This record gives sequence, structure tokens and C-alpha cells, in this order.
Amino acid sequence: MIKNYLLIALRNLLRNRTYTLINLLGLAIGTAASLMMLMHIRQELSFEKEFPKYERIGRVSLHEWAKSALPLAEELSNFFPTIETTARLGQHRIYDVAMYEDKHIPVGPGYMADQEIIDLFDLSFLQGATESALTRPHTIVLTESITQKIFGNENPIGQSIRFGNIDALEVTGVIEDLPLNTHLNFEYLISMPTQYTWLNEDSQESRGWMSAYTYALFRDEEAMQEAGERMEDFSYQFYEGSELSREEVERYQSFYELHPVASIHLDGNREQEMDKNSDVVYVYIFAALALLIVLIASVNFINLFSTQVIKRSREIGVRKVIGASRQYIFWQFLSEGLVITGLATGIALSLCALSLPFYNTLSELAIQPTDLFRPDNLLLLAGIFVVIVLLSSGAPSFAISGFPVMKAIKGSQLPSSWVLKSRKKLVVFQFAISMFIVISTMVIYGQMDYLQNKDLGFEKEQLISVRLYGPLWDEAVNNREVFRNELSRIPGVTSIANTSGFLGNGLSVEGLQVVDSTREEDAPSMRCIRADEGLISTLGLELIAGREFQPKADTSVMYILNEKAVEVLNLEDPIGKQAINSSGGEVGEIVGVVKNFNYASLHYEVDPMFIEYRPTWVGTMLIKMESANPMQTVAAIEDEIAQLLPGTEMLYSFVSQEMQQMYLAENNMKKMLVLFSALAIIIACLGLFGLTAYSVAQRSKEISIRKILGASLQSILLLLSKDYLKLVLLAFVVAIPIANYFMREWLQGFAYHIPMYWWMYLLPGVAVLLVALLAVSGQTLKAARQNPSDSLRSE
Repeated sequence: MIKNYLLIALRNLLRNRTYTLINLLGLAIGTAASLMMLMHIRQELSFEKEFPKYERIGRVSLHEWAKSALPLAEELSNFFPTIETTARLGQHRIYDVAMYEDKHIPVGPGYMADQEIIDLFDLSFLQGATESALTRPHTIVLTESITQKIFGNENPIGQSIRFGNIDALEVTGVIEDLPLNTHLNFEYLISMPTQYTWLNEDSQESRGWMSAYTYALFRDEEAMQEAGERMEDFSYQFYEGSELSREEVERYQSFYELHPVASIHLDGNREQEMDKNSDVVYVYIFAALALLIVLIASVNFINLFSTQVIKRSREIGVRKVIGASRQYIFWQFLSEGLVITGLATGIALSLCALSLPFYNTLSELAIQPTDLFRPDNLLLLAGIFVVIVLLSSGAPSFAISGFPVMKAIKGSQLPSSWVLKSRKKLVVFQFAISMFIVISTMVIYGQMDYLQNKDLGFEKEQLISVRLYGPLWDEAVNNREVFRNELSRIPGVTSIANTSGFLGNGLSVEGLQVVDSTREEDAPSMRCIRADEGLISTLGLELIAGREFQPKADTSVMYILNEKAVEVLNLEDPIGKQAINSSGGEVGEIVGVVKNFNYASLHYEVDPMFIEYRPTWVGTMLIKMESANPMQTVAAIEDEIAQLLPGTEMLYSFVSQEMQQMYLAENNMKKMLVLFSALAIIIACLGLFGLTAYSVAQRSKEISIRKILGASLQSILLLLSKDYLKLVLLAFVVAIPIANYFMREWLQGFAYHIPMYWWMYLLPGVAVLLVALLAVSGQTLKAARQNPSDSLRSE
């Protein structure tokens, strides 16, 4: 019986090749797109799950700040008896250069780490002593890939490497590279006792200096949940006797929070995160897109399936006359849906495998072809298959099987099943979805263009950031006047400055207090940049009061504030006032005020900030260029540094590119939406093409009679097209308020954003309408030009 169902199904599908091809293409594209998005979601939800104890690991941080104070780990263990162990990671460098013998090897992020971090995350050792690798000062553990870069095939254990001017570090272990799906991002770990040799006692015990990521391993998940509910009580006890009173803890909202480590990637966009995380909102968007595209493809199938049923109504009637049961009719038509869906699923898998390299480039993921056949992904595919079969074949087949015999044989007055009556509503539904996606894409494109072109208050173009290390640091800092003169001779180089850094949310947060201030909040927290005399001119900052730093005059600490800092300090005339950095403890004069500039992501408003004159507390050299060929100028700078400092590699990046990295998640979402909005329109138009073909075939005699009676080509085109174009226009009206609501909500996530312009609704609507017109016009034009005698011959 099953064989008979399948043979008849294949025969019918081959007989209606156009119908079969449209359904196959629509379902295959829809299934492939949905599967890719679901794999994307699975990748996003898999973070930290490679670590065996991830369900019991939590990170303790402030509400808006990822880092915590150094003493926090010990205090947590004392307060919560259900904690088995705690561990800290304190940032050493975002990037650096490892020096070994005569080699200078660029390395990625590294951290100061407690020995307990190894057991907490079950880091796999390839070489070295697991139990003691990070217990002594001046020891370091490397990842496998960076070990290969530095030592090649040489045994690294016991060897010494250096970073910049710090003491030599002994390599005590090599661990496997971290999995890609983790928020942890490091290439080496320096023992925490090393950091304690650099810090004075006040820094070690400070409750206000947020310098480490603190993790805790709990006895079980329930214990972690209970601890999370008691973090406010813990916070009060933690600050007792410290620099913050109970009232200040409440005023500054300095309460610690406990977050499961698995939640960090999607809910961890706090300041000073290890890396740019994603957002759970984008997971919801991808899930919605996957569902909507499956629905669009299913709507095509339902519509085309129902048109085929009407064409085959006499077949259904005859089958019933000769004894076919309702069950038989149901399974016969369902088998056709199963065959098409099965073939489409196979094609979808092939499309996924072929498009993975392109998709990985687009999304910056690393999905492998073998991932398609993982049990969980096959389960996802099976779920998509079942949903499509039930939506596209199950309901229509059930309605078809209930046709009364006589009406089916006559081919008229078929039952008013919702499946057959809802074709127009379903067309509106699928085009409304398509327009919603296109409008959303237009808004996101506009916002991303705004972010990348907004005047940030400084000149980011043709500005490079050079990492200072070892001999390059010595030359650029201690001999900076001579060194800058050498570089300034290069054509295209206009100005140079040294700084501790000025981009992103990784800037230090420190307190600035005006001397003799009578305000209740004497040292409000601000962003701090340390720099020498060239920073203002190199960045092109607008000085609105006072002066820049002057190397001859400014032999001690000086400060330049931004407008927001002046406002927070409530200073009417800040120039000449004395101020003290609560972290550094040195008094200096406020010599200038600059206009606010956006040094971080435009998700956030400009924070109060001060620039502190510290020519030797720097790690980055900024070089401003004005050149018709910037890369040629960069090459000349590299050559000059190589001549002055043989063996030194210049590690640089363009500031404009660093700014783009701040919007990585949004840029990826923009590219994804462009792709999937195009697919949604293609699938919807395939269905519209099929429906138009059916409508034209049904009305061929009417068209011929109209032509004989003198109807023009234009009037026939309008007659055949207007009903479908009305549906597309109605879909446009439905999509506007939905897209408006969701896009306004999304834009609220940015401190600076575009308004919702009227053309952001109109252009997508016109574009989709034109594409729909193309899909309809091919069939209608063919029908309008047909010789009337061809369709009337049978009469």
C-alpha cells in the first residue's frame, strides 16, 4: 500500500513539473535557511558547555561592571559555605609582544590567574605540573597555539619569556587552546602571586578597585541560586570598614550580582568584559526568522497544494465512486507532500553544506559541515520536517479527503474549507512577513551607517594605534622628542602622541577630587586616560578652555577634563583649579577642557572623563596621517622603526577599524537580515508565481473572449495582476506598525540613534511591490499575448 501511495505521488508530481519545481525550491530554500539559523542559535546557546562543571560555576560582578575587587574571592568563600573554590583572572594585556631570545612574537590577551582557575574550568594540561603551575611568582602557563609560535618544537617548560619591561617569567605549563564557544579569551596566564609583587598593600586590599574577574564553583546549582539571592547582604558585609559606607553602597548601587557562567555570552555586555559578547535579543530574532521563513515556505505549499486540488477535483470524485475511502484519499495526498518535503530536505542539506563557508564568513562563526549531522542538528532538521509536513500537507490533505463525491466530480462549489478559502489571507501573511524583515533591514542599515559616520568628536580616519613594548617603549617614551622627530620626517605623518589607550569601555575608571571641595561626593568616578603632550592635536579634539599639555612647563601631573567631567564636578571655571586622582594620590592643576567626544560604543552616552599628564604611564602610540596612500605611509613608518630598532616588529591597527569592532553583533545581524530578507522575498514570489500561473490557466478562456471583444493588452495585464498587487499592498499596511514597534524598541538600545524616517517604510514597500509585479507579470503577459483561438479551440 505504501509503495502504491509513493508511486502515484511520484507520477502526479512528474506530471505537474512546474508546481513540483516551485514547491521544491521554496521548501528547500526555506528549510536550508531555517536550519542554518537554528544551527547559529545552537552555537550561541552552547557557550561554556564544553566545561564539565559549567552548571555550578558563577561569576560575581557589579550590575554594569564585569570586574570586581581583588579581596572579593576570599570574602565569598567565607560568606557562602556552599562554595567549593573561587578563582580570579586579572587582566594583564589586551595584546602584547612576547620576547624570547631574539624573537618578538605578537600575542593576544593574557591574564593574571589564581592556581584554582585550572581546576575550576578543568583546563587540560599538555605539559607541566597541573597542581603547581601558577602557585609561584613569575611563572606563566601558555596555550598550545602560542607555545608553538614562540618555541616551535622546543620544550617550553623551564624556559623564560618577557613582556615589555616586566621581570622574566618561567614557563611552567602548556594547556590546550580554549574552545571557541566560551567567553574566556586568553593565550597565556601569569600567576596571581606575580601581580601581588607589583602591588602595594592598599591596592591588594582595596574594595573599590575593580581589577579582576571573580569566579566561584558551588556545591550544586541550587546552592548557586540561593547564593544569588543573598548577594545584597554579602555586599553590605563586604564593604564594612572599607572606603565605602553603607549609604554610599546604596547611593552608588555597588551591589554585587552572581551570574551563571553560561549566561555571560548572551547577557554579559557589562563594561570591561573580556570580549565583545552577543545579545540574547539576537537569539530571539534568529529564532523568529527561522520560524517565519518556514511559515512562508509552508504557505507557498498550502496555496499551491490547494490549487492543485481544485484542478484534480474530478480525480478525487472518481476515486471515491470506485470505492476509495476518506483515509485513502488523505494518505494519497499526504504522501505527495511527504515526497516533496523529503526531497526538499535532502536538497536543503546540500545547500547548507555548500553555503557554510559563505555563512561562516558572514556570521563570523565556525560551523563545520560535520555539524550538520550531529544528533541535535538532525533532531532540529526532523522537527522542521514535521512542522512543514503538518502545516503544508496534513491540514490540506484532511480537507481534501472530505470533498462530497458529486461536487468533486462536477468540479464546482467545493467545500468551504479554511485551507482552500484562506489563500489570499496566506499571501498577505507571507508578504507581511517579508516586508517586516525588509523594513527591519533598512532600519538596521540606516543605524549602522549612522554609527560609522557620526561625528565622534575626534578624527578617526588615517589614525593608527601602535603597541609600545620593550625597546620600542624605551625609545618612544624615554627618548620621545628625538624619536618623534625621526618619524615626523616621513611624508604623510602629521602628529604623534603616546597614551594609555582611549577607545572602548576598557578605559580605567578612577576618582577625581577637586582639592578643598565641599561637595558630598568628593571623588566621583570617571574614565581616565593617561597621555603625553601630543594627544589633543593628534586626535583633533576641540579645546574649549585652557591649553594642551606642554612638555617644557608640565613636569608634574596635570589634568584636562571633558565637558561632562566639568558638569559632574560642578565647576564654573575649572582652569587653574587643583585636583587629585584618588587612585594615584598626586595633586595636579586642571589646565584645559575639551569638548565631549565618543571614545566608546554609541550604545552608551559619553561618560565624564579626565586626561592625566603621565608621559611614562603609556602603552600605545597614536600616529595621525594625511596621505593619499595611507598604507604606503604605514610601510614607511615600519621601515623607519626597523632601522632605528632592528628586530622590533611594529604592531598596529587602524582606529577606524577598531571602532567598527564595537558594533560586531549589529554588523553581523545586518548582514544576516539582508540575506534572509532576500530569501523570504524569493520564496514568497515563487508562491505568487505559482498562484498566478494557476489563475491564468483557469481564466484563459475569459481572457480570450475579452481580447476578441477588443480588450487591450494593458487592461488584461491589469485585470490579472490587480488582485495580487492589492494583497501585496495590504501586506505592506499590516507590516508597517509591527516593524515600527520592534525597530523603535531595538533603537532604544543605543544612546545615539536615527529617527524612523518615512522612506524607511516606503522604499521596502515599493521594492517588494516591484519584485511581486515581476513575479506576476511574466505569466500575465504570456496569457495576454496568447492567440485567443488556442484557448477557445476546445469550445
